[in-house]
Amino acid sequence: MDTDLSSPVELFISCRGLKNLDTFSKSDPIVKLKIQNEKTKQWLPSGETERVKDNLNPDFQNSINVRYFFEKHQVLRFDVLDDDGKNAFETVGYAQMSMGDIMGSRAQTKVVDLKSNDGNINRGRIIIRAESLKSSNIECHWRLQGENLANKVGLPCCPTLNSVHFNIERSGANNQWGSTFSSEKVLGTDKPLFRQNILSLTKIANGDENKQFRIVMMCEANRIG
Repeated sequence: MDTDLSSPVELFISCRGLKNLDTFSKSDPIVKLKIQNEKTKQWLPSGETERVKDNLNPDFQNSINVRYFFEKHQVLRFDVLDDDGKNAFETVGYAQMSMGDIMGSRAQTKVVDLKSNDGNINRGRIIIRAESLKSSNIECHWRLQGENLANKVGLPCCPTLNSVHFNIERSGANNQWGSTFSSEKVLGTDKPLFRQNILSLTKIANGDENKQFRIVMMCEANRIG
């Protein structure tokens, strides 16, 4: 029987100042996580973010859930890749750290310079924020509709209404916000009606009925409000 003491942890990932690998546009970054097997030393795929288009300072919406084993040395490797499509990737850089490094950092947030495979460090930074998860059996049923989004059309944040979606973000330490859910995209309307969602309180607010969360309307990758 496995007697290892552990707890579930959610990792929120951002990058800043990524090196641009594209010529006529900006890189489309994605982050892939691998965790090293303590015995075999093999790197095991353990999750990935979504692809963010044309962005060198991405705040990824898809967090990654892992287990934190208190009495083990868990080594994590985050590979930041430029997703060129059709399963073609270029490496922007990588960062390696332990779970203990992240959990022991101030506000459980670790900022690390990315390295290239040849050791070059001028590749940008990755920011990892961890939050221990609390379970809850409470489910939330809801459906959202946007109104008067046409008032935002033409602004830098929303040149057109080609694609609109919303994110749910919950508050963390030091007034940081992390995205916990991203809706489907609705096309070509200033009154988007999103499908009904059933989300656990763990997903929305980490099992805390008093934790603040916010709903952010998005036009492509830009915040409307």
